[in-house]
Amino acid sequence: MRPSLVIAGIAALGLTAGTPAGAGVPTAIQSCVESHVSSSWLDASASDSTAQYFLVGVRDADGQSGGQNVIVLKNNVCRRIGADTVAFPLARWGVPAKIVSALAQSAVETEIARTPGGVSSLKKAFGANPAVIQSLAPEQLAAYRAAGALP
Repeated sequence: MRPSLVIAGIAALGLTAGTPAGAGVPTAIQSCVESHVSSSWLDASASDSTAQYFLVGVRDADGQSGGQNVIVLKNNVCRRIGADTVAFPLARWGVPAKIVSALAQSAVETEIARTPGGVSSLKKAFGANPAVIQSLAPEQLAAYRAAGALP
């Protein structure tokens, strides 16, 4: 799977991201991104009254592998609470339910913005490979549905 893509299975759809790696990662959380990566970029963010949550895409030094870091910033202290090829489903990292939904929505909005052709390209790609839809976490499925990106 190409780590520059936000959503599980999107690589199988043959889509690519258009935003440069490293774009938008807040300075306050850069120290929490895995140290062995060659590049990183902001995939999604959401917050509540107590903390900010971030999904940060990363590419390893080999230039091929990577994934996502789940980072929380609370009281100006960042902490990486999870990391995997794809961070979803987010509940496994202890992310509060209301933040899970907001991060999924933010991630889908980011993916739409980075995908040439936006929503229509995603809808077309999902239609061509419906098995990918079955691999999405519930929060991703809801966010894609709300964005009108599913066939």
